[in-house]
Amino acid sequence: MRIICWNCRGVGNPQAVNAMVDIVQYYKPFILFLMETKANGVRMEQIKSLLRFSHCFSVDCVGIGGGLCLMWKDDVKLAITGYCSNFIDSTIGDGSDCWRFTGFYGCPESGRRRTSWNLLRDLADRSQLPWLCSGDYNDIADSLEKVGGPLRCISLINGFRNALADANLNDIQAVGSFLSYTYREGTDQCSKERLDRACSNTTWDARFPDAISSNLVAPVSDHTPLLIEIVGTQVREDNRRFHFDNSWLEDDELGEVVLTSWQQGLGLDFIQRKDQLVKRVQYWGKNRNRMRWLQKERIKKRLGECSESLDTREVRQLKDVWNQILAEEDIRLRQQAKKFWFRHGDRNSKYFHNSIKARRRCNRI
Repeated sequence: MRIICWNCRGVGNPQAVNAMVDIVQYYKPFILFLMETKANGVRMEQIKSLLRFSHCFSVDCVGIGGGLCLMWKDDVKLAITGYCSNFIDSTIGDGSDCWRFTGFYGCPESGRRRTSWNLLRDLADRSQLPWLCSGDYNDIADSLEKVGGPLRCISLINGFRNALADANLNDIQAVGSFLSYTYREGTDQCSKERLDRACSNTTWDARFPDAISSNLVAPVSDHTPLLIEIVGTQVREDNRRFHFDNSWLEDDELGEVVLTSWQQGLGLDFIQRKDQLVKRVQYWGKNRNRMRWLQKERIKKRLGECSESLDTREVRQLKDVWNQILAEEDIRLRQQAKKFWFRHGDRNSKYFHNSIKARRRCNRI
């Protein structure tokens, strides 16, 4: 089972939604916990359909900040047992296989950290089930969990560490870089901290000894998505006829390809000249799509493995390219769905995917 927790910094940002779709399609989590959605339940139901989850429970934002959401698939037997603006508590499974998952969001204000710590202690006392508690704690448990910027107050570090100990929570095994939050990226005041983490009690550790957590990369938000794997792409080519891809219009090179091919066809009749142009555009377009997909994977890998050694300006440039690739993929989905009357910027990928599948079923002989 895979669980992803992410402080997405608002689902009103189309780039954040594009990144969310890309992450969910690639990692296929059974459970998704989102923080700082900055949205209400109606909007989160739309996001649930967009991400193709079966169920959704959300806590509305307060003013322009906050908001939590827990989504899960039909394959997961999950029941909500409690919630507030800082957590969503649930049980997974039934009988002797039942365990507990809590999506946690710590108070971001430094003056309210004690409230978060006491909340962890209270949650620990509510049940004796095996417990996984994951999310953005907005605290660090060691001075080594921050790089750059002013030093964190030692009393805050000790207070959070004591709260984890009182709740009998320990970090599950983490792989890769554990720094999940970047402050003022691209500036001289840039710093990184481990604010997002996955913790569990001893009974959960005993049941899932091979569970691991890792920080993913995303082109938006100052927090990285956190992937938890509890139980320890290929490109399909076919012989379909040529279809022009509207996302190619985003590339200025297309005009040069068309102009060069048309000029090289001087002396041919119109049909031959047109066929030659189509073949050139088709060959260029397939290579471009393949290269853009590989470019996206290289960006993911580079940001994931070398994020601490990269210059912050280079990180920002890589994320901008990633967002552009996701925007082009969105254009392609719209075209395949044959729904041109959608206003540019609106998204409903589940609708588009279903439209594509329905059309292919009708066209299949």
